[in-house]
Amino acid sequence: MKYSVNKFYEIEKEKWKFKNEEYVLEIAKFFDKASQIKDQELQESIIVQMLKCDRLLTELSEKMFQECYMHGLRKAKRIKGYTFF
Repeated sequence: MKYSVNKFYEIEKEKWKFKNEEYVLEIAKFFDKASQIKDQELQESIIVQMLKCDRLLTELSEKMFQECYMHGLRKAKRIKGYTFF
């Protein structure tokens, strides 16, 4: 998976997960199944809850990406003679 990091070491908000074909396929399958729920209120409730979970997992993933990047940066700076940027 490829994501970009700006000079302030923060992950760019470029919707990296939508570049993953498997993710897009699975989310499409979910919405196809959810659209078949007859009870509109239940359908909306399930979709909203799934989107909340997806948002939380996305935020957690982005935080972990940033932590891994910063760990690697700190480790690289300890190497004698290493220059960053």
